[in-house]
Amino acid sequence: MPEDFLQDKTTLSADEVTQDVKTETPAETSKIYVGPNIPKEGLPRFRVYKGGLPVHLDELFTACPAVKRLFVDVDKLSEVLNLTSQTGSAYHTWYAEATNYVKGV
Repeated sequence: MPEDFLQDKTTLSADEVTQDVKTETPAETSKIYVGPNIPKEGLPRFRVYKGGLPVHLDELFTACPAVKRLFVDVDKLSEVLNLTSQTGSAYHTWYAEATNYVKGV
């Protein structure tokens, strides 16, 4: 590879380098729901939401705060799924609380 090629690439400004990198703002971060299905609220497990949590679920979040905690970043799905089945983890507890809410317990 010619040396001038390397020199050209190493002289890019910070603005030029970051121009091609797309970053997500918190409002654009995709969240996935990892809790139990809640049909009466139209909330299926593994539904992905972009641009924040759905406002139509605000009453549900008030009635059962654990449900809100079960919306996680998509890139953490695998890790969180493991934690939902790990007794004693926060996600296991929140999943159980959401399940009991759905059952009416």
